[in-house]
Parts: sequence; C-alpha cells; structure tokens
Amino acid sequence: MRAVRSGSFLLTILLVLHPLGSFSENKATATMFSDTHAAVNADISGTLEKEWKHEFSMDTPGPDALTSDAAVERAMEVLLSQNAVIERNPQNPDHYNFLLLEVEDRALSYTAHYVALSRGSPAAHAWIVTFFIEDTPFYVGTVTVASPDGEVIETSFGFIRQVVEIWEREKGPEFFWSIEDQYLFDQLYQNRSWNYQPALPDEQDLPQEAAVAGALEAVAQTYNLSPQVLQEEYLLSTQLCYVDARDPSSKIWRIAFRKLDPATQTYALLYAVDISAADGSIVDINNNTSGQG
Repeated sequence: MRAVRSGSFLLTILLVLHPLGSFSENKATATMFSDTHAAVNADISGTLEKEWKHEFSMDTPGPDALTSDAAVERAMEVLLSQNAVIERNPQNPDHYNFLLLEVEDRALSYTAHYVALSRGSPAAHAWIVTFFIEDTPFYVGTVTVASPDGEVIETSFGFIRQVVEIWEREKGPEFFWSIEDQYLFDQLYQNRSWNYQPALPDEQDLPQEAAVAGALEAVAQTYNLSPQVLQEEYLLSTQLCYVDARDPSSKIWRIAFRKLDPATQTYALLYAVDISAADGSIVDINNNTSGQG
C-alpha cells in the first residue's frame, strides 16, 4: 500500500482493521450517498475505453514494461481530473477532499499491480492502479494503464460497485464467482484487511467439494431439511477466506445457501455455514430464513 503526498509516491504499510460481521452481505448501494452524488457517480464511473475480458493474471514487469512509477503518475493525472470525485485540500496540500464520499482532509493511498490481460497474442499487459482514502477501507477509484504505451484503457471512480458490475457482466453475479476470481478481485481493488480476506486453496486445505458436502449435511441435519431439496432448490455460493489474515490456520470455507427473489432479483441468503479448511469442523452455522415466505 502506497501513500500519495504532495505529488510524490512514498511506500507505506497500511494495515486496515475492517471486520465483516458473520455472513454480513456488506453490499454497498448508492443510498450511501446523496441522490446528487449517486447521479454524478453513475455518469463518471465504469468507463471502458476498449472491449476486453477481465481475465487477468498477475505478472512481473519485463525490461520494456512501463514502470510502476510512470503508471501511477498517469493514473493520478486521470484521477485528479475528476473534479466531482477528488480535489486537493487548499489548506493542506498533502491531503485531499473526497467529494463523492463526503470525506475531507485525508491522505490518499494506492496499490499498483502488473497484470497480463486476455486480449491479444502475445498477452497484453497493464498496470491496475487503485486508490483509497488512507487508513480506511474506502475505495476512491481505479485506473488501468496499458503497458508499455501508457494508454488508459479503463477507469472507475468513487464507488467500487461500478467495478463489480463490470465484472458481473462477464462472470455473472458476484456471489457465484470462482474462488480464483474472488481472490484476484480482492488483490486488485480492495484495501488490505485483517479479517475475512479471500484466499486460495492449497494442498493442506479441505477440498472445496468436501466443504460443500459438509455444509449440505450440516444444514440438512440442523434444520431437518432434505439434502435433495437443498440441492434442487438452493444455489450455493462458496468463499475461501482467512478469519484473521495474520493466522494462516484461521482459513475457512464459507458456504451460503441462496434463493433468487423474483421481486428484487437478488439472491437472498437463507442458510450459511463456516467450515474449517484445516480439519472440516463446523465453525458456525446460521439460519436467516425468518420472515421468508
């Protein structure tokens, strides 16, 4: 995590404590902002300059690649041109006012990741530069800069939901993304957090299939439901994450049982199970069906 101060880029380590409640949806919506801000955000966010799939893989810059500093400098130029999103604080040039988020007088941090894109052969490359309000989990914007030519090929400002929607157009609802896509999205666009940080499975972890089977059995037995009904009537979303990223042994599978609500076109969370990736034991189980018809 790097901080932007007075136009220079200084390396800092930002450890943000941003706990998520057990099975909380944490779905940001435009209601977080005023109607005016939401309308402005819709106009300036999620701009795709060229069509390409969001199938990324982390890569290492070669000798001819655009440098990280050059990519961040270009991204900062683009970000600071968005007057509805951010402006320098005239009383404190090290800080900014974040207009869409209604936050004033704070420093700006960023991450920069070099990725291979799916378009082109050989693979095209880019830097994905994502900005945050320093010492908070709040997303400010992302600028994707092609390497080596420095072309800006995608932007999103003010509201991370815009990035989610771009991915959802290609990959389907966020709940059902693959474990790999969940992990990559977190790496590229989310601020680092100690809690519930997406992970990738390794050889020591309980396999995903075994975690799903364990969750089905646990819900069926706990709530006296038929396993067949669970499999036929519910959609399962699966996450692998660290309860505490400082503790590798805290990795869990989070299996959620969902149904599509035709009225709202959202996937209601009805049952949820946390299973230890170390030994397959049930860590937590929840019934969210109260009030469901």
